Amino acid sequence: MTHGSVDRARTVGWISPPRWFDPAPAEFPTVCRAPVLTQQMPLPPPDFDYRLESIAGVESELTLATRTLAAGGCELVVQVGTPFAWAGTVSEADARMRCARIAAAAGVPIIMTGLAIVDALRAIGAERPALACTYYDDDWRDAWASFVRACGFEPILAATMADQKLVDRRDTLESYGFDMPEELARRSILRVAADAPEADVLVVTGAGVRTLCKDVERDSVRDGVQLVRLNERLARFNGPVEVRRLNRPLCDQRQQQLSTWQAEAADRRYEHS
Repeated sequence: MTHGSVDRARTVGWISPPRWFDPAPAEFPTVCRAPVLTQQMPLPPPDFDYRLESIAGVESELTLATRTLAAGGCELVVQVGTPFAWAGTVSEADARMRCARIAAAAGVPIIMTGLAIVDALRAIGAERPALACTYYDDDWRDAWASFVRACGFEPILAATMADQKLVDRRDTLESYGFDMPEELARRSILRVAADAPEADVLVVTGAGVRTLCKDVERDSVRDGVQLVRLNERLARFNGPVEVRRLNRPLCDQRQQQLSTWQAEAADRRYEHS
C-alpha cells in the first residue's frame, strides 16, 4: 500500500491458542514480498484445557481478541488453531456464521484456520482428502473428519501419530513443545500418504507441526497429489499482503474472510507470479 510517496507496511494481527508459544507471527513476515507488521494476542485463560467443549465456548474471547488487535491497528486478523472455527458447530454454515459474527463485531476480516482449509480444498478441486492429524487426540480427529465430511468432502483416512503407533497415546503436544520433531512429523505424513492411495489431497493439521520453513514433505506425497498444510495455508491469502509462492508442491493455508477473498483468485495469482 502506498501513502503519498511512502510504502506503508501492512498490519496483520494473530490470535494464538491459549498457553502455547506460537511461532506463526514471527514466521509470517519471512514469506512476504512487501513489508508487513505483525501483532500477537494469545487467548486466555492460562489454564485452558483444550477439550472441544471448551474450544466451542470461547467465541466471546475470540471476539475480544479480534477487537483488541483491530483497535491496535491491525487490518486483518488471523486465528491459529483448526478446531476454533468448527468446534461445537453443527454445519459449515454454522462455522461460517461464527467467523462472520467475530468479523462484524471487530470491523476487520478474520481468517479462521479450519475454514481456510476447506476453501483451499475447494480451490484445488479436491474431493477425497487424507487427513494427517499428527498429535490430535481421538476426539479432535473424529470431530475434524466429521466437519470435513459435512463440508462435502469424502475423507479417505484420518490418522494421528498415536493411531500410527509413532507416539504413546498418553503423549500430548506439551510432551514435545511448540516445535514437533521434524522426523516424527515426516514419518507420520509419509504413513498417511502410503495408507491412503486413493486420496487426491493430503491435509496436514496440528499447528505444533511447523512446516513453514521445513521440507518435511519433500518425498511424502506421490505425483499428482497436492498437500494442504496448516502453517503455510495460514501464511497465504488474496488480501492486503503479497506472499511469495513457496517452491513446493502445496496449496498453503490462509485466506481473507473466506466467502469474499476467493481462494481460486489467489491460486491463479500465484500460478502466474
